[in-house]
Amino acid sequence: MSVRRVVEEIVRPYLASVGNSDGVEGVLARLAELGVGLPAVAASIEAEDLKDTGLPVPVCRALASAIRADTVTRISVTGDAHGRLRPASFDQVVGHAPFKEMMTDAILAARMRNRPLQHVLFSGPRGLGKTTLALAMAHELGVDAQVLVGSQLRKPADVVQAAVRWTSGSLVFIDEVHGMSRPAQETLYGIMEDGRVPVVETRRGTSVQTEVPAPKVTIVAATTNPAKLLEPFRNRFGRPYRLPFYTEEEMLRIARRSASMLGFAADDDVLRLLVAHARDNPRSLNHLLLQLSETAVARGLASVGIDEARRTLMLNGFGEDGLHEDERRYMIALAGMGRASLRTLAQALDMEASEVEDTIEPWLVRRGFIARTPQGRNVISRGSDET
Repeated sequence: MSVRRVVEEIVRPYLASVGNSDGVEGVLARLAELGVGLPAVAASIEAEDLKDTGLPVPVCRALASAIRADTVTRISVTGDAHGRLRPASFDQVVGHAPFKEMMTDAILAARMRNRPLQHVLFSGPRGLGKTTLALAMAHELGVDAQVLVGSQLRKPADVVQAAVRWTSGSLVFIDEVHGMSRPAQETLYGIMEDGRVPVVETRRGTSVQTEVPAPKVTIVAATTNPAKLLEPFRNRFGRPYRLPFYTEEEMLRIARRSASMLGFAADDDVLRLLVAHARDNPRSLNHLLLQLSETAVARGLASVGIDEARRTLMLNGFGEDGLHEDERRYMIALAGMGRASLRTLAQALDMEASEVEDTIEPWLVRRGFIARTPQGRNVISRGSDET
């Protein structure tokens, strides 16, 4: 639920009519004091609770009703464990403040004009929330999300079959869009560019190539490798957004929220310990928290401490040096070689090169343990000392 969007839709017209357009921020501040950012509070808000906003009773009733109607349940009863922890609206999404503010305005305009948004392309490493943002956008738009994976769209015919089933006004989310073949990208680019879907019809026993209007949808695509997208296709996304890594404080906020939703208490020292081992990745953080919640349930603990957190980290392969066992093996192998290619390291670790490059190296590079150069990988001074 986006409090700002609801206030803009319900309250701003009234305030404008009485010459007080600047009063929106005051209403938002009062709603924040009431805690309507929490679904449990928003779901039970009444007009009586809003009387201190200074709004007339009819507007308070309309606002309370809109907040209740737009509330998303804090934890879903369906989907896997990670899905149940996924924020469902912009208010629940941690971080990405400039993007959320920009999209809130764009979504309000799209809803007022009854038009789709410009297409959006999310890029960045796995686990940073591309799917979460896409589904939150669908919620803010008040539309259904139709989810596809790029690898499902290998042939132009796959794209056409998907496009003719889209519902006008909906949001189409294509995860791992770089998995689309070049011909499939070209077909989707044409549909996005021209607003028409190429189809084959049978007329008097003869197949005839023709076109039909494409459903008017907002396409949101996500990729870990935008370089694999054709440039004309990439340029059709009017709102590209590369997701940044989360700060430590943002990760701590995510940890607090997830722990609360999972039903156990932990002080910030415990949560910071998990954050320090989550590799700047909310998905990895939630994985650790889910395991910690299982420990709490199995042992009948209402709260968990440092000992339980350390045990969880140990069971997940982390040592006292803070490195994961795969990272440690990588560092020892590379230190012994001095310099090595990705392929050589992958063979030494008995892993796929893509797995080494995508899951082990990024954090080691960000933390200054290794350098990736055209001549190969090498340990830099900090990494060498700690290893």
